[in-house]
Amino acid sequence: ADVELSQSEARSMVYMLCHITAVKELEMPKDRNEYGYSSPNANLSFIFSDKTRSEFLLGSELSGDRGYYLFDLAADKLYIVGGDTAALLMRTQKDFISHSIFPTVPTSEYTTVSEIAYERKGEKFVIENINGEFYLTSPIYQRVRAYNVYSSIVVPLGGIYADKCLAAGEDISDYGFENAELRVSMTVKDEKYTAWFQSGEGTLLMAEPDRGNVFEINAELLKLLPEDFMSLLDGSPYYYSLGGCISLRAVSDSF
Repeated sequence: ADVELSQSEARSMVYMLCHITAVKELEMPKDRNEYGYSSPNANLSFIFSDKTRSEFLLGSELSGDRGYYLFDLAADKLYIVGGDTAALLMRTQKDFISHSIFPTVPTSEYTTVSEIAYERKGEKFVIENINGEFYLTSPIYQRVRAYNVYSSIVVPLGGIYADKCLAAGEDISDYGFENAELRVSMTVKDEKYTAWFQSGEGTLLMAEPDRGNVFEINAELLKLLPEDFMSLLDGSPYYYSLGGCISLRAVSDSF
């Protein structure tokens, strides 16, 4: 009850379930238990708005990867369904947890990002939105281009979608996150989102420390994020608009 589920995953599941197609219809056997009736792989109930319901049992797997038996209890029928359909019916709660941690922020709403805290390989920096402009406030105080913040951090974070959920509401230290390579938090519309990243066995892991969720993601996604704050400055020592310039003084031994 305390796990936030993905609405998109739930809607996708409902759509796919409503479009199940059997490979073959069979005659109902006398001994249903031989087809996995008494020990089903999954039990599925459709409860409709008028309180009626349809129930299905996913029975045994056929030999040779030829599918599974599916009992339609309301119609008293037996079908063979493909392995992909069976896998859909055997999804667990983890499969319905949102595979994204950070929200997608439209270009027109980039100023709703109020703060970004970033720590990678021991180097930390903080970016804050001050009156609609982004500034590095740690380890140095320096204005940075909104485009750089948005394209280098906000967009890549919003685009991270995990391939698989490995743990939900568990102790993430079991996955080695006490030595996380990257820790990022982003505050959008006064709500803070946090993720930690750590290399696993041949893959990259992402954790949501506040919820105890652990995901497996494509390692290439991490390459889109900056290595340090210097990469946000475009090699320029200062970045300010001309309208913000009050005075300019140049000092040289030649004068």
